[in-house]
Amino acid sequence: MAKVFKQQEIAMILSRPLWPTIGFVITVFGGTLGCVLLLLKKSTAFYLFVASLIGVVITTLHALTLGGQFEMGEVIGIIMIPSIVALFLIWYAQYCKTKGWLN
Repeated sequence: MAKVFKQQEIAMILSRPLWPTIGFVITVFGGTLGCVLLLLKKSTAFYLFVASLIGVVITTLHALTLGGQFEMGEVIGIIMIPSIVALFLIWYAQYCKTKGWLN
């Protein structure tokens, strides 16, 4: 069954600025393309992971500036999980580079 949005939710979605959406796109596609390039053993995966982390920071800034719309547990999840994943991927790509596994 499809979810029906409340007027308040629709207003929040429509009022969202463009910059956090761009940050989200950078996060998702940078991470995805970085993982694909890592599987293909390309060293440029590192730079896409760095771009993905920048996208995480941009998206997090927007989430934190929304004020009281999130509970503290949600804010910690919003900040910590994507940041930890992005940092791990950056570390792992750098580790693979130093081992000579990437071209």
